[in-house]
Amino acid sequence: MKRVVLMALALLGVSSFALGQDIGSIDVFSDAALTTCNFTEDGGSLKVYVAHTHSTGTAASMWKLTRSGGAEGTVLELLSTTSPYLSLGSNVEESFAVSYQGCLSGSFLIATVTYLGEGLTPACALFTIEPANDAPTGKIEMVDCADNKFVLDQAGQGRINPDGTCQCSVPASATTWGKVKALYN
Repeated sequence: MKRVVLMALALLGVSSFALGQDIGSIDVFSDAALTTCNFTEDGGSLKVYVAHTHSTGTAASMWKLTRSGGAEGTVLELLSTTSPYLSLGSNVEESFAVSYQGCLSGSFLIATVTYLGEGLTPACALFTIEPANDAPTGKIEMVDCADNKFVLDQAGQGRINPDGTCQCSVPASATTWGKVKALYN
């Protein structure tokens, strides 16, 4: 298992960069159905669902999950990280590399991160996907099914205890005007 993850990481390190193709994003959700990115932290267990969304064919990714806006430190304590795929990285808040063990398209769960909250997280705090500390490019990295490397400067955010001044929105699926018109023909 470790060998496959290391191979995916090697691809992240030596693959050529492909330009002009969108292979999706890494986003955070508060539900396993991947429908909302607004979190309520009122003490107890809090799950963050990390998903690769709108993929047009992806084999691996490398990123980290951060907390900010008052959610740092012991207000939320990291308990565990699980993934249905091969992953490398003992602390998701520093670096997390995932090999999807194949070419996947669409939107799919890549990790579940569990925190223990004290009910003290202020309104409008954030969960954010950012570049891994050890990312060779200093960016969020993904590998497509042809072993091309793609990078993102930023990805998904989730709002913790949103109020009227802050809400997050789930990214919409990319489409074309022709596909929209076809819905009505």
